[in-house]
Amino acid sequence: DPNLQNLPRPNQKDVNDLANIIRNLIIAREDSILYARDFCVDPSAKVLKLDLTWSNAEDIKIGDEVLGFDEEFYQHKGIGKGQRSPNKFRRAVVTSVARIKKSKVKVKTTLGETIVSGDHKFVARKGGYERKWVAAKELKTNHILPFLSSPWETDITREGGYLAGFLDGEGYISKTNVGFGQNEGTVLSHVLATLKEKGITVTQHGRGQKFKNKIQFRYACVSGVGEQLKLLGAIRPVRLLDKSHLIWDNRQISGPKSKLAKVLSVECVGTGDVIAIETTTGSYISDGFLSHNCGIEAVLTGYFALDPKYIRLAKRDVHSYYTVYALYELEGGARIKGADLPDLDWPDDR
Repeated sequence: DPNLQNLPRPNQKDVNDLANIIRNLIIAREDSILYARDFCVDPSAKVLKLDLTWSNAEDIKIGDEVLGFDEEFYQHKGIGKGQRSPNKFRRAVVTSVARIKKSKVKVKTTLGETIVSGDHKFVARKGGYERKWVAAKELKTNHILPFLSSPWETDITREGGYLAGFLDGEGYISKTNVGFGQNEGTVLSHVLATLKEKGITVTQHGRGQKFKNKIQFRYACVSGVGEQLKLLGAIRPVRLLDKSHLIWDNRQISGPKSKLAKVLSVECVGTGDVIAIETTTGSYISDGFLSHNCGIEAVLTGYFALDPKYIRLAKRDVHSYYTVYALYELEGGARIKGADLPDLDWPDDR
């Protein structure tokens, strides 16, 4: 049983910290666990690490740094057309990894496919800009999933090495782009041809400037943050890799040049091993899709600290404080009606 006498009351301590306290207070029986991680990926799913390499989920370790993003979605007006949630990419650290068995589904989209547990959640939307977390088993063919990039391999070819050296010497990174400058001539022609051969799209900036009796041109990768990271991660120019955080840090997870995958089908593929990964941001990138993880502490925090705001967040499926699934687990997977929560004044359908 939890020792609740030491649990702070509301306003005594920042409720954001209570989840860690609750985790230490509540201990499962020897023959059981306190909670099961619901959101899991196939062992072979590729997870994007901060060094811009992809690792199989089963090879991810506690302490690994991965690319994450803001977990909570909130809408506000005044950004672009309609409403958008300004979630940004963030550094995330893996805090827990476990292999468990669950029923799995294969999600096929126009940009690729992935195998996950049925409860695994993706960032998704139905038209417009409003994004929310949607479980894999609840995805429909009209759902759109933001897609960063297909996983890449390190380019170990001669031409890949040539491009790495060229970019280390002539390349640059800004907060929005990766590019290079080069005088007109054989080298520029060869670089452009090689990039085209490897499927990397660049565009020329301006008409070229005269420099020491030569015309110098500037080019930039224009396909969005995913393709910019792919260029750096696959070609791996050492100097630019060291600055790669400039491309993703505090940058919106989806923009005008971002890729969008349309769901084609969701099919059950039986029960099998999956990997549960938890991170400090509650999010990570798997097989190019924006994925979620969580625990149960937030809802317990709301109940034990008598804080209706946190219970409300959980009920409305907002994931900003580790999880919304404690109520589902505690009540056998059923949603909790507003009427069942005493002294809280909101309608059941919210």
